[in-house]
Amino acid sequence: MIVIRRRWLALSLSGLAVVFFGFEFLQTVGEGNKGLESGDSRKIVAFSLKKQIEIESEEVACSGGFFVGVKPEKLANGKWTQLDGTSIFIYSIYFDGRLEPHHYLRTISMVKGTPGKEFFCQIATSDGHYHITKAVVTKIWSETWNQNDTHLYFNPYLISCHLPVNKTSVYFSLNEKPCQIAPQKFVITTPNVENTTSFTVCVKPLNFRNDISEQLLQWIAINRILGAEKIDFYVENLQKKPRQVLETLEKHLNGGLTLYAHNQIAQEPTFKHSTHIWQKRRYEIIAYNDCLYRNIHTSHFVIPLDIDEIIVPRHGSTWAEILNRTDDTFASFTVRNAYYLRHFNVKKSTEEVFFFKRTVRSEFSDEGESGKSFVSTKNALTVFNHYALRSLKPGVGVVKFLNVGLAQLNHYKDDCDTVILPECAKYLSSPVRVADGVIFKFRRLFFAEYGKLLRLLL
Repeated sequence: MIVIRRRWLALSLSGLAVVFFGFEFLQTVGEGNKGLESGDSRKIVAFSLKKQIEIESEEVACSGGFFVGVKPEKLANGKWTQLDGTSIFIYSIYFDGRLEPHHYLRTISMVKGTPGKEFFCQIATSDGHYHITKAVVTKIWSETWNQNDTHLYFNPYLISCHLPVNKTSVYFSLNEKPCQIAPQKFVITTPNVENTTSFTVCVKPLNFRNDISEQLLQWIAINRILGAEKIDFYVENLQKKPRQVLETLEKHLNGGLTLYAHNQIAQEPTFKHSTHIWQKRRYEIIAYNDCLYRNIHTSHFVIPLDIDEIIVPRHGSTWAEILNRTDDTFASFTVRNAYYLRHFNVKKSTEEVFFFKRTVRSEFSDEGESGKSFVSTKNALTVFNHYALRSLKPGVGVVKFLNVGLAQLNHYKDDCDTVILPECAKYLSSPVRVADGVIFKFRRLFFAEYGKLLRLLL
């Protein structure tokens, strides 16, 4: 017999409520609350978080004991682990302590179609007990992106499990049957946080058949002088030379650059991988969310960037100077996009650095279109390649668009594909061309850093 009981939180949640004081609540509480005083708004937001945690920590009581005889496993880097008897494929699992004293496990996964049934988290603690709660399943996708597409894809999901308060959790399982402990168990590892950085750049899975080593090195150098203290590369398919460049830099940059293998789900008769562009986008989202959770305790911001994109400060010289002008009430801070397409430059250039070759850009993209973001590891629950999809806490806005006077995203594409990006049509047909060499103010610093990196490769 299964009995549901509410585990009332013994700890005071007043500390969690304090997190929200001073925030701009009226943006996020809802249209119907605009007439409320700010103090009332704070109470509503704080209560929302308290209620959310109460629901997520509600335990299932099961009669009888459990036989625990299977050794828990660790996930292999970049490999997918299928959950027994389900269509869920697990990519990575992370401990999340951002809502102290409440801790969570975040499982980044793919599901063929939708999960279908409810799942339960079965948490084993060091005292030999099991704590069973309903898993919180969050889709990391927006149906509006390919709403007319009927193909059955592998979809990215975040599966969240609330950990018992004041208990040491050692491993966990996911199961459709709450009182039947799954034989497949996963180790819970609490991160040992020694050093923190301000900015970590997250690069989606690299898949190139040509030699991109020169562009890679130039891109790494410019990002390092702008503020990237760490760059996490996800690698799927690279030629020998660019792979060697990255491996050499990983060895010499003392944690400033790290490579992670990224593989697709194995092709099986019942789970044949689609090569469709929308499936590729879903795999990229897995990498971005893995990068977010890999850095939630060690970096203040993660920045999803492609190797043809550079966030260039217009005011000041570093990303830190840009973010010093922002507040703490959003999950992401977005910089607007400008295309530096190859055919915009009618004159040939003798420059060898790809971002110094092009000095003519398009008009700025509209807010919410093609920009890239500084994603707050403190405030984001899920992310995609442009900004946060969901915020961690009620009362925190998802995205704030930064003024173009502060920074811009220089996007160095050879061409703008209207099939993938329909909005490209307006930039290709628009007569607006802007001479913009803002990046040239970093020329001296760039070549100094570029020279250092070249010497590491000798």
